[in-house]
Amino acid sequence: MAKTETTFQYVVVRYVADVARDEAINVGVLVRTPDGSHFAHRFLGRQALTRRFRASNGRDVSRHFEARLEPFTTEGQPALPLEARLPGGTVPSEPDFFNRLAGEMNGLLQLTAPRAEIAGSLHEAVDWCFGRFVADHATQPDRTPRMPTIAPSRMRQRLINTFDRGGLLGKNLVQSGFALQGTHSRWAFDLGYLNGSTNIIQAVALTAPTAQSNLERALVLRGMLEDVKLTRPDLLCTVVVAEEPRKSSVGGAREAGAILVDSGAEVIPLSQLPTLADHVRQALAEHI
Repeated sequence: MAKTETTFQYVVVRYVADVARDEAINVGVLVRTPDGSHFAHRFLGRQALTRRFRASNGRDVSRHFEARLEPFTTEGQPALPLEARLPGGTVPSEPDFFNRLAGEMNGLLQLTAPRAEIAGSLHEAVDWCFGRFVADHATQPDRTPRMPTIAPSRMRQRLINTFDRGGLLGKNLVQSGFALQGTHSRWAFDLGYLNGSTNIIQAVALTAPTAQSNLERALVLRGMLEDVKLTRPDLLCTVVVAEEPRKSSVGGAREAGAILVDSGAEVIPLSQLPTLADHVRQALAEHI
């Protein structure tokens, strides 16, 4: 039986010793299901904190915050009084939990922007996030290409076939399953090519029946792009969607499109694939 995968939201907890210089150490991760019904966290243990922090302040701040999170790691989170809630009076079950929490945490502890990860279970998602961003071995990149499912195979195949029919696929041209190493993982994109810059083309389906699913797909790609840009600052991304997000009536499509644009991607509808192929052909010709 095929393994069922779920999209989880996560943020990385950073201890910022020098706010002015933005010098930070990753100390933990927070992970939850999109509806907030399941929440988990993991922080560096006592020995690891001691290795990373010479002064006790960093250790104390991290452990205090971890202790405040502990009551919320059970299914069906208790209705705690306001004074027992997290900064900003929020709890993990609330829709805008990560953003509200981040808005209150602007001192020594800060949160990264919310991202998404596809995993088989909450435990698996926590393992992946902690291993990639926090654990002592996190600096060792994963060499196995990962290609999260953010578009149906039919849509991805239509994209690839357009370039194949145009004679654009091949060595020193456009490659399918284009793999790039990020800081934490090796990611595979639908199409990619080099012409002085690193260019990727990725299909993303923003046509899911729920707004949350469309937002999650955009967050997954944003996390991929952010990771790769740390090693490839010249990365350029074109995202192919079913229809122009600003004109879409599908829930969450506009917001998801905005997330992709904010990530530095150009977003185009499927109807513009021939134009995109012509543009790529010209770009490759100019680089020869």
